[in-house]
Amino acid sequence: MPIVATIVVALVFVLIARTRVGSYLTPSGRGMPLTSHPRPSLLARHCPQTSESTDYQATLCLAEDESARYAAASNCSHSLHYEEEGATMSAASEESPESVIHDDAGGPASSLGRSYHGALDTVHRELERHTLDGPGVIDPLLTYRDALLDRYVIDRPIFTLAWPSSLYIPADADPATYWITAPPADHRYRYRWTDPQPTASSASEKTGRLFSWTNVSGLNPSYTGAAGVGVRIVPTNSLSTVRVSAHVDLVAESRWWYLVGPSAGFANFSYRGTVYISGWEISPATGQWELLRPFGSRVLFQYRESGHGGTAIRSDHHAFDDLSVLLQLQGGHTYGIGVSFEVEVGFDCHDRDGKPYQKQPGDDIKLWASMTGEVSSISVSTETVWIP
Repeated sequence: MPIVATIVVALVFVLIARTRVGSYLTPSGRGMPLTSHPRPSLLARHCPQTSESTDYQATLCLAEDESARYAAASNCSHSLHYEEEGATMSAASEESPESVIHDDAGGPASSLGRSYHGALDTVHRELERHTLDGPGVIDPLLTYRDALLDRYVIDRPIFTLAWPSSLYIPADADPATYWITAPPADHRYRYRWTDPQPTASSASEKTGRLFSWTNVSGLNPSYTGAAGVGVRIVPTNSLSTVRVSAHVDLVAESRWWYLVGPSAGFANFSYRGTVYISGWEISPATGQWELLRPFGSRVLFQYRESGHGGTAIRSDHHAFDDLSVLLQLQGGHTYGIGVSFEVEVGFDCHDRDGKPYQKQPGDDIKLWASMTGEVSSISVSTETVWIP
């Protein structure tokens, strides 16, 4: 019996020794031979050494279950050391978390290899084919440097003091309030107009100030008043699309006051104030202006009144620079580009017999509207060149 017990004990020790040297236990209880090269990302660590391989050296951290092994691996060093041709190289584990770049200046929040594959990946592979410290690595290093500079470093814009080619200002305006240098002569306002003629409305290409006015207090048929300023454009491209916009600042006012005698019957009134931005082609032969389509417009006030009565003066201030329109222009043609203020007061007044009402002595009628302001600049910028 002592001999049998001795043999059994010896066999147990042999089995334990083989298990410790030849395998580590998985969560399922089965062993995995060391020759199967367990993943270094989970096991490579400066832990007490348990095995050696002629191809590599790695220390293994054993865990009783999968979560414990991952927790143990997270505390281990994620590097595996190889010896090849007398040189020691350190390789990142295949499952190590990808690095993230945190850039306070607003740069990319990820590593180069993670976010931008392709060109940079090719540069990285070519770079790491070399020893990285010999004379043969100079060209790959220069390529690597230039690739990063091209991808991440943006060239500063060219700074110029020249007058902006799209900016037009009133003829007598002080250029220092717009830009650091003076504009060319053809970048100042050239045209002005009013409608109808004669009228109390006024326009000045020198200042850019406009005053449109209409007054039908005498129940006269003149319903509208308009005033505008503009610039002259001769495109150099054969066919192009331009965006026209303007900076406008104005006050719009109107009054409805209709107190009349007993002979007056039905009465209806309408009010409107509109800013237009538009273009015209100017005929070189006749000088006639032909309106281009489309044109931009913004209605600033519009309302109706009826019957007998009245209100206080309505007054509203408006300032904007976002009214614009796209125009298609042909090279060599002459165009007028401009902004106009237009006011309108319409009325339909009858007496008790149904005839148009005529103003009588003692009637108190105030029916008028105005728009007064300034077009401080006009912008004409090329959007698309269809034919150079």
